[in-house]
Amino acid sequence: ASAFGVVRQLPALLTDRAPFTAHHLRLEAEALGTLDAPMRFLMMTTLGLDDSHARPYAERGDGALRVTAISAGAHRWRRRMATIVRGRFSDDMTPATGYLSGHCHRLRIEGIDSIVLDGQEFDLDPAHPLRVEPGPSLGFLRP
Repeated sequence: ASAFGVVRQLPALLTDRAPFTAHHLRLEAEALGTLDAPMRFLMMTTLGLDDSHARPYAERGDGALRVTAISAGAHRWRRRMATIVRGRFSDDMTPATGYLSGHCHRLRIEGIDSIVLDGQEFDLDPAHPLRVEPGPSLGFLRP
């Protein structure tokens, strides 16, 4: 899923008519903390987003993996969606208020039953935690 694909889902998300069920997940993201709740939104990447207008990741933490998760019960999430898409997270947007966002080296997800990677959906066993870590980095030359 791309940032554009996420933006296309915003109208449904903002009106509680999301085309999916909020599954209960437990995310452990090192110093960013742990979020254990039904999830409204989960996105992660290791791609560079320097040229993108949509950067839905907080500038906190350390590591090549970027993650943003918003629980179904997140405080004032509708009002904050425009700033979230641009990566502007306030200090009170923490796991305690339903938000987990920033950079980390590894992420552990419990309860996840599917994931979309480069537009392809993969089924997973929710009984087995998913560990996400960045792989090797490749550089490309632009003409």
